[in-house]
Amino acid sequence: MSFNTQIKISLSLISFMFLDLFLNTVLFNTFFSFNLFFVNIFLLGRKYFSNKLVILIMVIGMFYESFFSTNYIGIITAGIFLVLIFSNLTILVDSKVVLFFIFSISYFIFYSSLRAGVYFLNLNLLISLLLNFLIFYQIDKLIKRDV
Repeated sequence: MSFNTQIKISLSLISFMFLDLFLNTVLFNTFFSFNLFFVNIFLLGRKYFSNKLVILIMVIGMFYESFFSTNYIGIITAGIFLVLIFSNLTILVDSKVVLFFIFSISYFIFYSSLRAGVYFLNLNLLISLLLNFLIFYQIDKLIKRDV
C-alpha cells in the first residue's frame, strides 16, 4: 500500500470523524444517530485493511478518544480493531443475513466502547443500527458496481 493511499485513508477517516460529530450535534435526535465514522471503519475493514494500516488506525483511534471520549486511552482503539477484525470476516461469506449479523455485533462493540451504561440496549440503538446498516449497504453496493 502506497503512502498516498495511507494519506487518503487517514484524511477520509478524520473527515468522517468530524462529519459524524457535526451531524450528531446539529441534527441531534433522541431516536437515532448517524455513525458515519463507524460505517467508514467497517468499509475499511471489509475492503482495504492490511497490516500497513495498523499504526494509522492506532493514531486515528487515539485522536478519536482524545476529542470525543472520556474513557481510558486505548478502549476505543481496541473497539476499532475489533470492528476491523469482524468486518474482515465478511469477506468469507456472501449472505446478507450474516453481513447484518456481523455488522450488528460490530456496532454493539463500537457503541459499548463509547457509551457504557446501565441501559445499554434501547430503541435508539436499534434504530441507529438499522439506519447505519442501510447507509453501509448502499455505499457497499456503490463500491461493488463496475463502471
